[in-house]
Amino acid sequence: MNKKSQIAIILLFPLAIVLSLGVLFAMASFNSKLDSQSENLSQMMFEIKFNELYVKQQAQLIFQESLSSCKSCSPDQIKQKIIQTAAERENLNKFEGAGNLYAKFRNSELEISESNNVYTLKINSLFVQSERGYNKIQRTFSLDIKPNT
Repeated sequence: MNKKSQIAIILLFPLAIVLSLGVLFAMASFNSKLDSQSENLSQMMFEIKFNELYVKQQAQLIFQESLSSCKSCSPDQIKQKIIQTAAERENLNKFEGAGNLYAKFRNSELEISESNNVYTLKINSLFVQSERGYNKIQRTFSLDIKPNT
């Protein structure tokens, strides 16, 4: 008989046992807690959406309040009023999810434009973020707000 083929057949059995044990070990050590990871990411996405809506609503409220208290002001005066109103709101509402909204107001990184007696507030490069463990999501967006009429 052919000794080479006998050696291969004899080694096939121990190799199958080693591979089977390896697969069993991998199955036993698999972390099946995928739900908690998915739940963390889902909570982060919800927090990002909430924070973005919060920033948009706060900016809208600050803009509306500033316009209503300064009806016959120039764009520069309205800008100063917006900065003042934002500083008052920031002192009242310390919310971490606001991202860099109040920093944009403090640093005068906003534009006020007027067209047909309608003012528009524009703020670029706003961001909100959420963190869980080593995961971090950051959303960057711009606002272009017109007053509600």
